[in-house]
Amino acid sequence: MAQDRFLIGPLKHGLQKNVKPFMIADSAYELLDNAYLYEGTIRKRFGTELMIPINPPVAGYESLVSRLRINVGTTDVNGKLYLLAPNGIPGAPFEVGAMLSITGAAGTDIFTVTALGTPAVLLTNGAATEHTLNTTNGELKIDNSAQVSSAVYFYPATPVMGFITDESSTINYKETYAFDTHFAYYFTANGWERRANAVPAAPDIWSGTDSDFFQGDVFRGTSSQLDTLYVVNGADTVRYWDPVASQWNALVPVYNAAGDTITSANIVIAFKNRLLLMNVIQTAAGAVRYKSRIRYSQNGSPIPVGGVVDQWREDVPGRGSWIDLPVQEAIIAAQHLRDKLIIYCERSTWELVYTGNEIGPFLFQQINTELGAESRMSQVPFDSAVLAVSNVGIHACNGNSVTRIDELIPTEVFRIDNENNGVKRVAGIRDYYLEQVYWTYPTSKRDGAQVYPNKIVAFNYGTKTWANFDDSVTAFGFIQEGYRNLTWAELIAPLTWATWTEPWGTVTPEQTPRNRNIIAGNQQGFTFIANHTVPTNAAGLAISGIPISAVGPIVLLVKDHNLQQNDFVYIENCQGATELNKQIFKVIAIDAALVNSVTIQSNVAVAGTYLGGGTLSRVSKINILTKQYNFYKDKGMGINLIGVDFNVDRTTDGAITIDYSMSTSYMSMVDLGAIAGAALGSSVLETSPYDLVPLEGHQQQLWHPLYFNAEGECVQLRLFMSDTQMFDIKLREADFQLNMMVFYTSPSGRI
Repeated sequence: MAQDRFLIGPLKHGLQKNVKPFMIADSAYELLDNAYLYEGTIRKRFGTELMIPINPPVAGYESLVSRLRINVGTTDVNGKLYLLAPNGIPGAPFEVGAMLSITGAAGTDIFTVTALGTPAVLLTNGAATEHTLNTTNGELKIDNSAQVSSAVYFYPATPVMGFITDESSTINYKETYAFDTHFAYYFTANGWERRANAVPAAPDIWSGTDSDFFQGDVFRGTSSQLDTLYVVNGADTVRYWDPVASQWNALVPVYNAAGDTITSANIVIAFKNRLLLMNVIQTAAGAVRYKSRIRYSQNGSPIPVGGVVDQWREDVPGRGSWIDLPVQEAIIAAQHLRDKLIIYCERSTWELVYTGNEIGPFLFQQINTELGAESRMSQVPFDSAVLAVSNVGIHACNGNSVTRIDELIPTEVFRIDNENNGVKRVAGIRDYYLEQVYWTYPTSKRDGAQVYPNKIVAFNYGTKTWANFDDSVTAFGFIQEGYRNLTWAELIAPLTWATWTEPWGTVTPEQTPRNRNIIAGNQQGFTFIANHTVPTNAAGLAISGIPISAVGPIVLLVKDHNLQQNDFVYIENCQGATELNKQIFKVIAIDAALVNSVTIQSNVAVAGTYLGGGTLSRVSKINILTKQYNFYKDKGMGINLIGVDFNVDRTTDGAITIDYSMSTSYMSMVDLGAIAGAALGSSVLETSPYDLVPLEGHQQQLWHPLYFNAEGECVQLRLFMSDTQMFDIKLREADFQLNMMVFYTSPSGRI
């Protein structure tokens, strides 16, 4: 039979859901999960690495230095530390899943909060004879630890609520602060440390909820040459970091002769040599929120100095004042666009125009009357536009108009959960290297509601294409740090001599000295770097308990896990229950509240008593649905699928399953063939070299064929990881890149 050949490539399209699958572009996809388009190739989603400091941690304890943590003291020569009540750990929230650790010459002791009490005994892997934490008042007692004269760290296990970049005099080096619900942190040569005052007090302890995200800006301080970081979370007073005194101070602006003050704001931003506070709470007539109000300081320093407190006074000409939007909508977000300041409300977009008049320096100009933004953290700046997520779409504002950019995925935005403050949890970041924008969001109930974000939508702004990832990220940011040359022995799995595919001496963009990297954090306080050269996800969840179990279902206690049934996880670092380490498991059940426990199916028994330290990392499952192809539709004829050649990048141990369906049915032809006993051949596409083709071991790209036997009105391919493949450690650590496809077909008759 004569065969026709049709080349699909170079690939130019990503996810497309605005028309039916048979109408989308030839290189577009009905589903594109955990894969994305980059430079004409469909690739496995980017991976993540734990934040590893210049001074490396003890092997197996990498997660301890990458989590937000607080140094609470040092053990004495007898391995003792008593933090006496009240509030031995100042201001700390206590929840099941919180941890402590001590690393010393004798090893690392881990202590896990498994129950709340007064006091509660901590789960431990060490030899300490006493290890209790009073979760009511913070009293901590540790005695006879083998780690003597060693620092003790507390891990609140609360969500990362923001990353804010500070400025310094060092070119190409910007310090990044991380925040959880209560504390600020900075990254050192040994890991995260709390950024606190010498005497911890109210200015360095925050009280926001898990949806009160931190936002900040750098502006002048008490003098013009002193860069100062100002921070708000919408719940507490405005704070600023005094770089001279090395402490947090509260900024409570007085705005009239009566002494009324601004006690909180949702947004702080510098504009035209003034500091602006938006969506503010004022004390006049009680603590009242003025959701559409902007308060601005004088031209110059916004900080009271030498007894002068009129920097924000509305009743002193030439000082500060306020301006209200002429609509009854809350100000949601603000961002610079060239010389403009764009203001987003929930359903409208405005420009704050500078007049140059010191008496009335600002006025509003409306840009759009129906499109705005719902999340303060969703806006992503570009030179020519600001992107933001609203309740009806993802939009770009160029300063003159607001236009929708998500026409190819018009319903995706409606998956965002409107409960549990879901819209406030949407956060965006720009990936300059891959030319992508990522927005993290929690899915709505119909997709399995989650409190914390469990999805990422990716937008390639170079090719205007889209993709979806499974992930748990509460906050994005940027971080720049020095690069430490690793030895082969120090490579973090899965990077090994065999899996490192870059040429000798190559430094990836994520490892370039002081390159601007994307940092992300999650609901347990883990932080990690996005790295497109790493094919796996970093450990991002801590296991707080594992009941002893026979072979079969095993319950893992995992605080705020955000996993769903049929997800796959990789377990490592468990102490005591070591049988589970370095294995992949499928989640077969989750607790009713979708919060604190998951059940996995295991073929091994947990014989030992779990002592802590265990971590989970998500195993990403590629799932791609192509267009429904019919190369003869213009002739009114069906299609007979004979085979497909796939052009893929060579891997060491890579493979993926290829299934197909006919005539818009979505029925698996591979499954139907197996039921019928038909000999359809292999459905596994290997991306590693064939043993019988020696030259393939030296090629960068491989052409590998698969053969089919079906006919219908159209044909649709599904490229995915089967359950068998998902359990394979080597495939977890393998990359996947699809460059082109060649279809071998013939017409089959009338449609």
